[in-house]
Amino acid sequence: MSIRKNSGVLFLLTSLVACSDHPNETWVAEVKTPVYDGVEGKLVFYLQPADRCEPGMDMAGKADMYTKVKCNSGDGWVMDGSFKKIARSTR
Repeated sequence: MSIRKNSGVLFLLTSLVACSDHPNETWVAEVKTPVYDGVEGKLVFYLQPADRCEPGMDMAGKADMYTKVKCNSGDGWVMDGSFKKIARSTR
């Protein structure tokens, strides 16, 4: 297998494993938090205090760590923000 194919397979496996970085958590924004369209992407909106999000995978940018979030106000990527982390039941 070529290096290019190996890299693609490694990326897919890493992506699948990374999807469970925050299992069974709901995040609640505690402060106004910027949300970006991608890692090191453009600002698309702000989470307001009390907005609820389901965190997904983490990914490192050049200097910061980002987390993919699905929130009641939209989807995107956040850097280190101030979130209250609430455990979801695992029924």
